[in-house]
Amino acid sequence: MAEKLPRALENVLYGREHGFSDDPVWQAMQFAVCCGVADDFVLGSMDQRVHQHQVRRAMDGPFSGRQHNQGDFVLGLDIHKRPVLCPHEYFNEPSLTIGSTGSGKTTKSRFWTLQLASKVEGLWLIDLRKREYRILRPYLQRVGVDLLIVPARKLRLNPLQVPD
Repeated sequence: MAEKLPRALENVLYGREHGFSDDPVWQAMQFAVCCGVADDFVLGSMDQRVHQHQVRRAMDGPFSGRQHNQGDFVLGLDIHKRPVLCPHEYFNEPSLTIGSTGSGKTTKSRFWTLQLASKVEGLWLIDLRKREYRILRPYLQRVGVDLLIVPARKLRLNPLQVPD
């Protein structure tokens, strides 16, 4: 059975994994631990910094990391009102949004459509029940995208022959 690492080394590894190395004070504490000369004050300070970081991460929610804030497409806002970003290339597959009446499905769909329309060559918006996308026509025209509206009764799709 493998021995557990001393707490000071666990803190050093945690700091490396979570980007503490930019902090000169953390670098000095890490150096003291690696040289074996860290006293109780240094060890306590490291414990406190790691603990505070862990609490912040726990309270920030699932989209707090750097990897969730890279890209050109805004998914929405996190609990701190910061944008959650991703690359627009993630949306090259069909998507489906399900929710009860008033949950924001149409608003989200319009918001995402306005972001994607100028970045992709083709975009299909299908609403078989209402006419929720008509309002986007003038906004899409501003970015050079023509919105074609086909009544559901006249819609005939052959997935093997998609028109240009």
